[in-house]
Amino acid sequence: MWNRLNGLNGLCCGLWRRQSSVITAKSVRKSHFYAIKLTNKRLVRVSGAESFIYLQSLLTNDLRHLSTAEEVVPRSAVYAFMLSGLGRVLADIFVYKAKLLSAGELILEVDSSLASALRRLLIGYNTNRNITVEAVDDIDLWALIPKTYDKRFNENSDFFLPEVVSDDFQLVADPRIPQMGYRLLTRMGGKRFDDILKYIADKRIEEGTLGHYRTYRYRLGVSEGFDDLLSGFYYPFELNGDYLNAISVNKGLYTSEEKTIKVYMKAPIIKRVVPIEFLCSESEVAQHSPPPSTLITCDRNKQMGFLRNRKGVHGIACLKVLNYKSPVQYKSLIHTQSGLPLKTWIPEWWPQRVNAIYLPQVDYPQNMFNVIPAENR
Repeated sequence: MWNRLNGLNGLCCGLWRRQSSVITAKSVRKSHFYAIKLTNKRLVRVSGAESFIYLQSLLTNDLRHLSTAEEVVPRSAVYAFMLSGLGRVLADIFVYKAKLLSAGELILEVDSSLASALRRLLIGYNTNRNITVEAVDDIDLWALIPKTYDKRFNENSDFFLPEVVSDDFQLVADPRIPQMGYRLLTRMGGKRFDDILKYIADKRIEEGTLGHYRTYRYRLGVSEGFDDLLSGFYYPFELNGDYLNAISVNKGLYTSEEKTIKVYMKAPIIKRVVPIEFLCSESEVAQHSPPPSTLITCDRNKQMGFLRNRKGVHGIACLKVLNYKSPVQYKSLIHTQSGLPLKTWIPEWWPQRVNAIYLPQVDYPQNMFNVIPAENR
């Protein structure tokens, strides 16, 4: 099912043994990355004999990718959503293999503002399962992203690193799209940039900031964390969950699966998160400071959607995409509150049919949810 998705197969260059947990300058001699400590994230450990089954019943993606199951493509990390009872996204979560720890344990990466709520939620959902949920303080988390935005990312070998999975150190490809680079988890000392240079010996990997990370994501049109997702407001497909490898339609039951499948059966999706750029100077944007959740209009004051977040002139917005025809750009968009002009475009990592749900077809009975097929509407 994953052949049609923007997966990570092209990034997986092999696993190294524990004694090879230092990446030499020779192996990454062409790399050009920012290393950014994700201080805006927290790690949560879920352990116990039933931890895998428990999380599998709560998240939108198939955690069997972290196992050796033959039915799925093995991965070192999985990206997923946790949904409310209404089918809206509460949080986006990265799930990592427990190679760093003992068997039966999984590590969850979540926005720091949601970490405590997530722990309470996981404990509250637990009904007589043998699991433990606790904060992780002994593992440091970094992101490695390209220093420059390259539209030919998939053709450029400069941005490929070998994956490393050992008992104390993990360097794994970001499970969403290849353009988002890598995640690094270490319990061997990773508080400072100089600490991780001991294990990634390439001088062309420079220390970056969360500002670099946000700007890069926004130029790609990738939302992440509480400020971007607005917990409990958006549906998974509006956040491009199908494009970002966050949803499985054949994994089995999970919270609000029926509502998600209803949306899946009612395609097309009218609104999606897209990248935007203000067509003015950064100082002018800073002067007006367009706030999140404010209206964006098109010709004749036609409402197109809402600004979600921004960093400088770059940002993301949830806009109507039904009439988009790639690669046409909407250049007449206006941020209503500030009056600033802006534009949007179809990201290169999106599929060609941008108004379709980009997931494999599943043979659900047509009357399963009393939904009229699209071709008959």
